Amino acid sequence: MTTGTWEELAAEIAALVPDMADGDTLNLLAEPYAVSMQQQPSYLAIETPDGDDYLPLDRRLTSRDRQHLRELGWRPPPNPDIVNSWERHFPWPLSSADAAEVGELVVRTLREVHGATSPADVVREQFNAFPGRG
Repeated sequence: MTTGTWEELAAEIAALVPDMADGDTLNLLAEPYAVSMQQQPSYLAIETPDGDDYLPLDRRLTSRDRQHLRELGWRPPPNPDIVNSWERHFPWPLSSADAAEVGELVVRTLREVHGATSPADVVREQFNAFPGRG
């Protein structure tokens, strides 16, 4: 996304999310981790995988990582047998405070939980999951 600072990345995300349309999806990848968001009709859904099914043993989330996700406001996977991802929902439309919180949440999760070392390593994938809808 950016080659600047973590603060600039958080601001870039905060500026982007209020303009997302229904179905717009943004994946922020810091291999092997990701934080993904998708605009739904009445809320912005944000997820980060728990990862035990696909991460190497030395990169799996620890109990400390999971506790930190809780402290950041993430909800544990509601049904890990179906979707094993932590989640947050923000009501739509987003306030500027919520947009800033989304930017900070994504950056802190990538840095503090997943160990991303530089915003230059974060890759953005953007698409609409519901083309032609609405």
